[in-house]
Amino acid sequence: MATNTTKWNLRKPTSTDLVVVEQDIGDNMQKIDDGAVALQNSINSMQSVQTAYRNVIRNGDMSIRQRGISGFTASGVYTVDGWFKNNVDGTHTISPVNESLQSGGGMNGAKASIQSVVSGQANSVIDYAYVSQRIESVRTLAGQQVTLSFIGYAISGSPKIGIEVEQFFGTGGSPSATLQTSVSAITLNNTFTRYSVTFTIPSIVGKSVGTSDTDYLCVYFWLSAGSNFSSRSSNIGIQNTTIYLTDVQLEAGSSATPFERLPQQVQLAWCQRYCYIHSDGGAIGACISPLGIAATTVAAYVPYRFPVTMRAVPTIFFSGTFNTSERTANTAVTNLRVTTSSTKEAADMVIDTAGSLVVGRGYSLFTASVNGYVGFSAEL
Repeated sequence: MATNTTKWNLRKPTSTDLVVVEQDIGDNMQKIDDGAVALQNSINSMQSVQTAYRNVIRNGDMSIRQRGISGFTASGVYTVDGWFKNNVDGTHTISPVNESLQSGGGMNGAKASIQSVVSGQANSVIDYAYVSQRIESVRTLAGQQVTLSFIGYAISGSPKIGIEVEQFFGTGGSPSATLQTSVSAITLNNTFTRYSVTFTIPSIVGKSVGTSDTDYLCVYFWLSAGSNFSSRSSNIGIQNTTIYLTDVQLEAGSSATPFERLPQQVQLAWCQRYCYIHSDGGAIGACISPLGIAATTVAAYVPYRFPVTMRAVPTIFFSGTFNTSERTANTAVTNLRVTTSSTKEAADMVIDTAGSLVVGRGYSLFTASVNGYVGFSAEL
């Protein structure tokens, strides 16, 4: 009498069993095929779990824009969340853009980008422009083979982007010196195209990391670079050009995988670990703080709890003019600050005024100009 195997449930005839060759072999092959499909599905499922959050670049699709949607022209500032811009001479403007990108190789639902316009650069030695992102912890991907991929587009010509990685070992104690590694120059064309480059990030074995938790891995996109920066920018030279950039991904491995498009609520929470902004939504008179208490006639203290735990105890920054009010009378605000009792979870914000607050009464912060906001920064 035939028996079945334990693992695959295959028909295993005995010496006295009647064997129907075509039927028995066909049944066994079908069971093997079914088992192989189930095994592959199980492997795929495990791989999906293992590769979640493989992209170490936050806001790689440029969709989170807490600092606003106007063009950023100043040097040394953050633009869309996570992305820092800097330049010397000329004009460098980063503008958030909402649009459906053209079809093309590697497109995967991208619908937002940043536009970078570099103009007026002429000094072939000292001028430069770049955008960059600092990734928390110099240990990130250290010593590993990685692939950087992105979607890029040039309005005209064939400008180059110089790729560089920097390993900063922080401050405090006796940290090792910063390592800067030039990767390569990538030439853009005039259609939205996905580009990638594979390289190895230097090991940090034997290096010393600072004690202040300020160490990071930084990825640079050089857009223009005089000769002082040739070795860092892969010799791209001075360029005055307009390009678009989105879907930036840095991951372990020898090839680029499809861009990991996170749910917006997950992406926002990730960004708010480094920067949290409460804005007026474009309306004068909007309340942009919880209720606080006047401790003196010139200062009200407001507990400001953040939606996520921030990377470090943040500093405060703000834009616009403000009033503080108990809903019966407005008092002009002269300054906003945080006290040393602030934490990664909440700020102890002080609303300073010229006077006339009633001690013990509740006060909130209201905007007195359009597009006012209060922000808290724990950026690297």
